[in-house]
Amino acid sequence: MRALEQADLIDPSFDFFTPHRVGPNRGIRTDHYKLIEYYSENNYWEFFDLQEHPNEQNNAYDDPRYANEIAEMTAQLRKTQAMYRDVDTWDRLSLPNYTD
Repeated sequence: MRALEQADLIDPSFDFFTPHRVGPNRGIRTDHYKLIEYYSENNYWEFFDLQEHPNEQNNAYDDPRYANEIAEMTAQLRKTQAMYRDVDTWDRLSLPNYTD
């Protein structure tokens, strides 16, 4: 493998080193549900009912039937972020209160 020059690394294809070009994300899951936040450009969310759609092909984030589960999992995700002090990427979010 050849050594890369700095100019080579500016190419957009080097932004994310994953086969599917998945942007930065964080998530949380249970045996029943999975919530993913993509926090780069558009703050996109995905929510999957793993019992109903185990292959994760139906994003139910905007489905009002799951509003309570999404709210609970979002709160847990924020608590987990606070625990790990994951704040470097929070440009549109309020920082947690670490004294609680």
